[in-house]
Order: sequence, then structure tokens, then C-alpha cells
Amino acid sequence: MNPASAGSGEPSLETQVAHLVARSEIGKALNDYVLGIDGRDKGRWLAAFHEDAIYEVDFPKAVAKGHEEILSWVREPWEFQTITHITGNHHVDLIDGDKATGRGRGVGIFKIEDGSVILATATLDDRYSKRGGIWRISYRKVTIISSFLLKDATALILNGVAQ
Repeated sequence: MNPASAGSGEPSLETQVAHLVARSEIGKALNDYVLGIDGRDKGRWLAAFHEDAIYEVDFPKAVAKGHEEILSWVREPWEFQTITHITGNHHVDLIDGDKATGRGRGVGIFKIEDGSVILATATLDDRYSKRGGIWRISYRKVTIISSFLLKDATALILNGVAQ
């Protein structure tokens, strides 16, 4: 125990460091999720999830359990010409030394072969766990807030309609 924190109600230095490491490792899992799906990188995508994770998502709608089903689900989004996810406003609450929850927002941009773009926003509700010394997603629910089909996004931008 850190003598400076004894009796003060403040977490010990060791606890503070453990929380920082946990948040950093959870951040890595979140980056693996986004970079894996956007880059069509099977290994990186699955590295975000524990082997028995549950992935519940609105688009395409599914409840996937475990790596095999999660990988099967992602093959449909990988059919888009390009995929870009932007996540942010993500808050993580550490429950104890090996469990945490998180909530955030995300934007997905999916380009279709005809040049159209689907723009979707979503909430991300997560549970993380540390197993074998590694933090990963054990449960994620993606709830679509809104989605839009933009037929000619380039024309909209060039004509000053969407800037």
C-alpha cells in the first residue's frame, strides 16, 4: 500500500497504475475492433474479442456468439467497397481488477460500388474482461441511432450542400 494514500480514501499508487494499464489495454481492444473491421483484418478483428464473446448488432442484425459466429457476421460488412468507423466519447468504468463496462458512440461510413455512401451512427455498450492477463471485449451491443443513404456524396460536398 502507498503510505501517502493510507487512510485518505485515495486509491494506492499500485491501484492507480493497474487502472491506467487496464484502460490502455481496453483501448487497444477497441482499436483492434475498428482497425480490424475497416482493414478487413481477420486476426486483428478477432483479437478485440474473447473467444466466447457475444456480439449483438443492429446492422446487419445478429447476435453472434464466439469467434466463429463473429467472423461469419463481419463477412457481410466486408462486402462494401470501403468501410470506415470513427468511435469516440467512449467511457470505461472499471468494476474490479478483471471486469469493466463501457459506453460510447460511433459513426460508420460504408461505400457502395455505385458511389453511394451509407452513413450510420450508433451507441456502443460494452463489457470487458481480463483473462490470461489480456483485456478484451466479452460483450458488445451496437445499437443504430440513425442511418442515411447518400446517393452522391461527392456532389453534395462539392456543391456546398454538406460541408
